[in-house]
Amino acid sequence: MDVKKFITPFAKLSKTQEWISVGIVIITIITIWETSKYLPSLKEVLLAFPTLFSERDLDHHFIHSMSFCLKSVFYSFIIGLGFAYLSVIPLFRTFCLFARKFRFLPSTGLGFLFMQLTPDIDSRMTWMMVFGICVWMIDTMIGVAMSIKDDQLRYAASLRLNSWQTFRELLLFGKAPDVMQAATSTFAISWTLLSAIENISKAGGGIGVVLAESNKYFRLDQVYAMQILILLTGIGIDFFLNKLRKWFFPFVKS
Repeated sequence: MDVKKFITPFAKLSKTQEWISVGIVIITIITIWETSKYLPSLKEVLLAFPTLFSERDLDHHFIHSMSFCLKSVFYSFIIGLGFAYLSVIPLFRTFCLFARKFRFLPSTGLGFLFMQLTPDIDSRMTWMMVFGICVWMIDTMIGVAMSIKDDQLRYAASLRLNSWQTFRELLLFGKAPDVMQAATSTFAISWTLLSAIENISKAGGGIGVVLAESNKYFRLDQVYAMQILILLTGIGIDFFLNKLRKWFFPFVKS
């Protein structure tokens, strides 16, 4: 085995070498974890899972969080897609470009506004989550639309495509893989934002509430068990969405 390939810039690894790299990373993480005096042992963390499921009703909270997150991402995706399509129409372009700046606006200060506009806790949490995701989704989606180059537009004109046919071919169909990639990337933001939103209104439940309560009472074994669960779930969903993207768009290499 050529060991130099592991440290050579831009070197291509075989499947076996890639799995060796993954193994090295996992062993390194476990070693650092087990030798750290600030973290509970890995055994204690793994043993915390049965307690979380039996005493803290983790399965119910997990299902609640997952449905809440997926619903929020779906709403945000539809809104972001609408902004992306409108951004290529001159009448709406300035408004859409201005909307991209809202990613600098914290949702925390809008809590009172959401409280007045929504009838119940679940709706309030959903739309706070939608706002938190949407500002990034809109920015990414508009970026996808703006990535259409002038030479592509000139090529479409040379094929005698009218404006709406160009819209269909270049943006609606041509940028569909990039749109799905943008949605996949933004999902990571929603999954990390989830715990913070759920912790604002504990009555709604969710894994964010379980995590906050475990942290409050210094149940560090449960805290890190929850962190592992959240991390592995995010990795799993990201893997599934990327596989789905490759299935829909097999011509896309990355």
